[in-house]
Amino acid sequence: LQRLTEDLEYHELLDKAVKCESSTEQMCFVAAFSVSSYSTTVHRTAKPFNPLLGETYELDRLEEFGFRSLCEQVSHHPPAAAHHVYSKRGWTLWQEITIASKFRGKYLSIMPLGAIHLEFHSSGNHYVWRKVTSTVHNIIVGKLWIDQSGEIEIVNHKSKDKCQLKFTPYSYFSRDVPRKVTGVVSDADGKAHYVMSGTWDEKMECSKIVQSSHGSTSTEGKQKTVYQTLSPKVLWRKYPLP
Repeated sequence: LQRLTEDLEYHELLDKAVKCESSTEQMCFVAAFSVSSYSTTVHRTAKPFNPLLGETYELDRLEEFGFRSLCEQVSHHPPAAAHHVYSKRGWTLWQEITIASKFRGKYLSIMPLGAIHLEFHSSGNHYVWRKVTSTVHNIIVGKLWIDQSGEIEIVNHKSKDKCQLKFTPYSYFSRDVPRKVTGVVSDADGKAHYVMSGTWDEKMECSKIVQSSHGSTSTEGKQKTVYQTLSPKVLWRKYPLP
């Protein structure tokens, strides 16, 4: 439950999102917040404690940071937790989470089930997204390490804006930056407004799209879209470990 509350480490991203005038810009901050919750998992390979049924964990930072968080273990088999956060700075977040796992010999895949909801009080923008798959490698032999892979689709149910984030899985043969995350923020009509890029353990940036054009065709036969953007703006950067 404490581990679930750690998702709020970068809560100031949501405080900044409250002040955004456009819903697509707000979406960029919400996307950066959704990625920031993975930053602590890089060095965390141990299994968290399994809470007792009915166990609660409360974090009250109304005075310093303006929010209060409450988690409760609501089911023991399968383990499921409910989490609610209220911020007097203009947002409310709630999620319910249970986990499905698959053991594949060398690695363990952990798939969080359940959605995360975020609502901004003044605009009424209501965002929903789900978490990606976490994979713990070298279960039997070697040094344990964690990777995140999959896609997150964040939807604003009021304005119908969307953000597709892709977490690229680690590949020995890839020349890409490890732990890379990329994404595009688009409005209800499907027009792209921002490009998101970064890594889930370090930082996230967004760049405003000035122009988009169709580029070469990819190996899967889909036409790639090429975006011309302004210089990127850093939205989130991981705090150094103490």
